[in-house]
Amino acid sequence: MSHLQTRLIAVSGQKPEDVAILSTGELVTGLDDGRVIAIAPDTGQIRTLVNTGGRPLGLEVTADDQIIICDTERGLLQFDPKQQKLTMLAERFAGEPLRFCNNATVARDGTIYFSQSSRRYGLNDWKRDLVDGIGTGRLFRRAPSGELTLLADQLLFTNGVTLTADESSLIYAQSGAMNLTRLWLSGAKSGQHEPFIVALAGFPDNLCTDEEGLIWVALASAKDRRFALIQRLPARTRRMMGWLQQVLPLHPKGTVWAQAYDQDAKLVHDVHFQHLEFELVTGMRRVGDWLYLSSLQGGNLLEVRLSSSDKPCAPVTAGTRGEHDSITAD
Repeated sequence: MSHLQTRLIAVSGQKPEDVAILSTGELVTGLDDGRVIAIAPDTGQIRTLVNTGGRPLGLEVTADDQIIICDTERGLLQFDPKQQKLTMLAERFAGEPLRFCNNATVARDGTIYFSQSSRRYGLNDWKRDLVDGIGTGRLFRRAPSGELTLLADQLLFTNGVTLTADESSLIYAQSGAMNLTRLWLSGAKSGQHEPFIVALAGFPDNLCTDEEGLIWVALASAKDRRFALIQRLPARTRRMMGWLQQVLPLHPKGTVWAQAYDQDAKLVHDVHFQHLEFELVTGMRRVGDWLYLSSLQGGNLLEVRLSSSDKPCAPVTAGTRGEHDSITAD
């Protein structure tokens, strides 16, 4: 028997795409109305931190509680909660607007690494970018001086990014290729890109590194045979199929899925189950034995208690309603 303890946490809005943690223990997420909010996980109390005037996606909280925001409409932003100040960090590169900034990670020296998923499409057309498979995603570094450096381009829907615990390398996701890549930042291989996970079991979204140094990846949906077939079609046909996918979108069917790997790419946790009211996991953060999940659908975050059966476990099927329901599956 496998038991999972879960709880839905309302966010007073829709589509909380990512989740981060303030030093107060509050959860931070961005909503589709432009708000970035903080939620006390124990009480559910919500306070609005800022409205970006765009659409916040990936969030990263620094050691001094500065909030780095990837805004798909505006670019890379920073919000200072103490001064109530929103600052533009990166709006353009080589004269081109940095649309569809997706996820970021911050080094101890203040260097920010962030992804741009697509130069062709916006958030509302993300499925079309995957189907087209042209590869216009990019990976950037922003130095503390403000200098922007392009680290990689022609990527297949660049998504989550995270630093390893020792900051010797950066791990980044390509949703269109369903893989993770390591970029070495120091040592003999500095500047080299090499495979980290060649073939994931699903489409990766945001990444994060937990207190144990494990690399967590949100899997928004399992592999789809239709997607594999579409990838074999000529480019012109794929572009037509991309339009069709907006009418007939792939559906995650209630899947909750997140995995954790060590720095040698060994699977350590496999949290995978069906939920009646939560699906399409796009981000996650771990706090002790608890995992907080975000989604590009609905109006909730999901709290999941990790168990020994997640190291790694076979996928289970379960449903849940209410607070701290115990999920049991054979």
